Amino acid sequence: MDYQAFLESANKLNERFVENLACYLYLKSKNWVIKSGIKFGGDFLIYKQSPRLYHASFLVIVQTPCDTDYYQSKNLKGVQRVAETSDKDVLLLTVHRPKDVLNPKDLQETTVTETIVRRFNYLTFVQSKQQ
Repeated sequence: MDYQAFLESANKLNERFVENLACYLYLKSKNWVIKSGIKFGGDFLIYKQSPRLYHASFLVIVQTPCDTDYYQSKNLKGVQRVAETSDKDVLLLTVHRPKDVLNPKDLQETTVTETIVRRFNYLTFVQSKQQ
């Protein structure tokens, strides 16, 4: 199977395959251990080391610049609350990719930006200022 046929098959199964692949490779380059995040409503869970030794540090959400409507603040707050109940932070990865990915080298032109989403906890903030 050549690359184009593979890409077409993968896109039929997951329309965001290229974006997810770019984020997967980005996280692997930073030495994260990556597992599925579907259980918590995200794309990936990332661990410092083995999931047997640590809980996941982040729930990862993959998005593109045109996804601002999908992850509105109310949707993001829901995902963030789910992550917070299991002691995780939300990591938004925004993928900027070329229009067409015709060969594997086109993935090198893809850029990924990180945004960590944390809820502001007023009580913790006040207590830390009083000390």
